[in-house]
Amino acid sequence: MTTKKPTHTPGPWSYSETRKKTRNHDRVIDGPDGIEVAYALDMNRHDMDAQVDANARLIAAAPELLAALVADSKHVHSAFECGEDRKACPVEAMKRHAIARAEGK
Repeated sequence: MTTKKPTHTPGPWSYSETRKKTRNHDRVIDGPDGIEVAYALDMNRHDMDAQVDANARLIAAAPELLAALVADSKHVHSAFECGEDRKACPVEAMKRHAIARAEGK
């Protein structure tokens, strides 16, 4: 399996619920250099704030989610590779971290 080098802005991306565009309350997702890479739009629907915040967290976690899936695709998770404690497996840790970040934990 060959893996192409990503052409997206490299991670980590970040999102803070305090960082919103002042004009229309869109959520801003920043790249590692602080430059905006994406927005989660609320379309001036303030009743959707929780959903838009969740969307922004998921977008910000995208590079880590991709990295975890790529790493997972390169490994066979079996008892003899990771031992009985799958939580000790580095790829499992990457996946748990990416999922927690996407879920805002």
